[in-house]
Amino acid sequence: MANIDPVQDFLSQELDQGVIDSTGVFTLDPARAWEKANTYNLPFWGAWVLKLVQVAVLRDCSSLHIQQNRATTSFHFRFQEPHSWDPEILKVALFDFGVESPPGISHLAEAILFLTKKLEHTVKISTEHHTLFCWDGENLEFSPEQLPCSNQISLTVSHIPWDEKGALKNLISRPGKEFSIDISNALTQHCYASPIPIHLDNRLIAGLHNDPKFSPSEQNRPFALLHSQAVPELDTMHGDFLQLWSDPFQSRYLNITLPSGWLDPPREAYGILVLCCAYVLPVRSKMTPFDKGQTKIYRLNQGPSTLVWVQNGVIVGRENLEERRAPVGFLVVAGAQGLATDVTGLQLIENEARSAKKDAVLKQFAQILERRRTELQGLEVSGMGTEQLSMLKVQTGMALFAVLPFGCYLAYSAFQLQKKLLALEAEMQTDLRRNVTHFEARFCSPS
Repeated sequence: MANIDPVQDFLSQELDQGVIDSTGVFTLDPARAWEKANTYNLPFWGAWVLKLVQVAVLRDCSSLHIQQNRATTSFHFRFQEPHSWDPEILKVALFDFGVESPPGISHLAEAILFLTKKLEHTVKISTEHHTLFCWDGENLEFSPEQLPCSNQISLTVSHIPWDEKGALKNLISRPGKEFSIDISNALTQHCYASPIPIHLDNRLIAGLHNDPKFSPSEQNRPFALLHSQAVPELDTMHGDFLQLWSDPFQSRYLNITLPSGWLDPPREAYGILVLCCAYVLPVRSKMTPFDKGQTKIYRLNQGPSTLVWVQNGVIVGRENLEERRAPVGFLVVAGAQGLATDVTGLQLIENEARSAKKDAVLKQFAQILERRRTELQGLEVSGMGTEQLSMLKVQTGMALFAVLPFGCYLAYSAFQLQKKLLALEAEMQTDLRRNVTHFEARFCSPS
């Protein structure tokens, strides 16, 4: 039995629906082709957001600005020079006729199809005065000609599916609230190493501290952000990565710092980036006769060290640097341009090229540990039990004026508490330095 080309079979079915213009060119009916367009199965819900970031990177945008209101989220692709997207090229990508698309256009088509045919949300692509594409569940609109060039092209998506518009629940609650939050989470957790600036409602999405496993918290204490210079064997990384994180726990609870400062001097280009993090666990302990077991102290916890791969502005792979979990962990971020991915374009596949690049990344990581050996082994711990100690000192001062003997006893308790806390800090400091030494021995030793 002869093989039938599915494209030719489809075209033959469309002959009665298509149009032949005055030049003899046959044009498909967009509405019928839309019904037959493939629905892309992305690996997780927020993957369509990552696809739009890849569009921005591949189309050489100068920046990507995302604005949200109650009903919609708009992705504004901004360019240094006036730019335009050809609607015919977008049609080819959407209807999937196997024709290779310009950079980024296939990613745009995947995001549109997932949003419209899978999630059933309205999508519109436009410039300030013209519409390139719109689908609202009933009407499909394509621009009949290429739009005038513009410095900004926008994609707007509704927060609720078209079949839920006007639903009673939307009158008594904020419609699409979870949808907009999920967009924010996808950007923050997967796009923090983009080479172009990404702004979400005027907030810059950048910095390794946005990683979900290493973000600052009472349990995660990032203490250094290091990097290496660009080298030929690694993909050069560009971007505003060296963002000072806003740490609500800094100085209030436990502080882990380097004497030389937390940040390497910035570069124009990077080989890899490394975020150093200590893992601790807050516990309550009875440290004095008066605290009833309410003094908050910290014990060392266990956490991962992770290598993250970035391709076209989004994270496409995570793997453990070592199976052992330890009180000190490292987040290593490296470029993955040119490495093969699966069909979604969002997950690296295992092959020799990836293994070779990983070896080069680990070599750079070892050089960073070697270069900052003295500083890393000199990390300092402070702030243990600050809250309870401050309270006890206040109580002591008040008691000294009211009841002198009791005040003296409280003062002695405060002295003993401070002595115990300093001992705990010294113990933790020693253990953390020992763990840093383990990593140096593990990765800096000749293999």
